[in-house]
Amino acid sequence: MISFKKIYVILYILIQIIQIGGIHLAPKQELHERIKDQFKHLIQHGAYLPGEPLPSLRKVALDLGVNPNTVEKAYQALAEEKMIEIIPKKG
Repeated sequence: MISFKKIYVILYILIQIIQIGGIHLAPKQELHERIKDQFKHLIQHGAYLPGEPLPSLRKVALDLGVNPNTVEKAYQALAEEKMIEIIPKKG
């Protein structure tokens, strides 16, 4: 069963990505950077607690209608910024 928090997170990301004026971005920011920025915002504001897993690459890609490689780039960038830890084969 999906919690209200997870539904909120998914809707928040979708709305932010879909609304052109809704995200404060550099004019030519790549899609994976937008996704990274939105997850970073959610993490910083407590939507995900330390140690709590983010949705799987496939789940986010399906929800957003993007290629899983795009989400993987976003997650890799978050890992490089020490916002998340990637654990292979962990969902």
